[in-house]
Order: sequence, then structure tokens, then C-alpha cells
Amino acid sequence: LGFAIPVDEVVAAVPQLIASGKITRPGLGVGLLDIQGIEGVAVRTVIPDSAADQAGLRGTPERAFARVRQPNRQIIEVLRDRALLGDVIVAIDTTQVRNRTDALDALSQYEIGETAVLTIVRGTERLQLPVTLQGL
Repeated sequence: LGFAIPVDEVVAAVPQLIASGKITRPGLGVGLLDIQGIEGVAVRTVIPDSAADQAGLRGTPERAFARVRQPNRQIIEVLRDRALLGDVIVAIDTTQVRNRTDALDALSQYEIGETAVLTIVRGTERLQLPVTLQGL
């Protein structure tokens, strides 16, 4: 088993790793969930006191998952119900977000402490929320 790390990522990470012994990246403080058939990426959980929490992002309530009896078969059907789904991130500033990978790629372009404007769908409303990114 092997894997490769792009050289740009290594060059960016090494000084931070040498200086602090760890790599910290800008983030929201959320758990994200890709749902087939939904535009964007769903917010599964929001970490208390995180940047996302302070900006007012809402996760998917546990009751949405409690309604699922056969997780692999019904979860997508249940979560397509916008009344049960938390916020869905569809853009970060001008970058369209179709899935979790798009969201993480977009966030990697920022520095800790910078503000990104998230375009989210909450129920039937489309909202814009500014979020000051934290180190994760």
C-alpha cells in the first residue's frame, strides 16, 4: 500500500510541522455529509463554540437519523426531506461546493483568521453567512 502527497502540500506543511510539531489548517468546526441528489454538502454536526457555531450554522438533528431503520437503504430518502436536513453549504465565497471534497479544497485556500462567506440552503431559504475560520 502506498500513497503520494503533492509536493505543494509538503512544502506548505513542513515549516509548520518543524515549528510546532503539528499541522493546523483553517476550518469551520463542522462534520460534513455528502448526500446523493442534494446540491452541496450537508452539515452533519457543528462543534460547540466553533467558528461554524459562532456564525450560526445548523447541523442535521439526530431525529433525522433516528427515523432511519435500514441505514444503507433509507438514509438518503430521509435526508432529502429538507425539513429534517441541517444547513447545506452550496458555495464558499465564489467557489461552488458540490460535495465534501469541494468544501475542503475551497477552505484550504484561506488562512486561519480570514473570513469566508458561506452560501447555504436552510430549508427553502438561501442565506449567506460570514465565518471567521479557525485553526483545526
